Amino acid sequence: MRRVLNSWWIVFLVSLSLWAMLAVPQLGMTSCSPISKALSDQWAIGIALDLFHSRNRRFPSTEEGLKALAPEFLLRLSRDPWGSEYAYRTNSKGSYVLYSMGVDARDDGGAGDDITRRKKDYECRHSCGVNAGNVVVLLALLLLTSGLVGLARGIRRVYRFF
Repeated sequence: MRRVLNSWWIVFLVSLSLWAMLAVPQLGMTSCSPISKALSDQWAIGIALDLFHSRNRRFPSTEEGLKALAPEFLLRLSRDPWGSEYAYRTNSKGSYVLYSMGVDARDDGGAGDDITRRKKDYECRHSCGVNAGNVVVLLALLLLTSGLVGLARGIRRVYRFF
């Protein structure tokens, strides 16, 4: 017990790491869960499209759509977090375009609020991102942890005194 209390800084760093892990989803750029779900769905669909391409030497046509992937390459086609089907079409380069139409369910061709895998910044307006409440809670938890470590060190000193 004394060895653990003597190395109070290890306890502090471990608790700081735990609190940071809890806070990281709140600080990430794509921490908004609907956006994260749309991106992970597109990643899975992209893998299924690559498997389809490796077997058939082509991507499904725009007319075939993503339905050509189920059930052989995908167990089921899911809808995006806002209830729309994922937009898919082939292009003249022999590749494909895949995206979610986003919250407004309007097809902007991958622009605007459409969720796409290419590099793009997204704005979360509901229950994500950093706000003052999250920062205050994180600071309060860090202070509480620091106080508990200090209390443990104080108890150890009193115990050693007697």
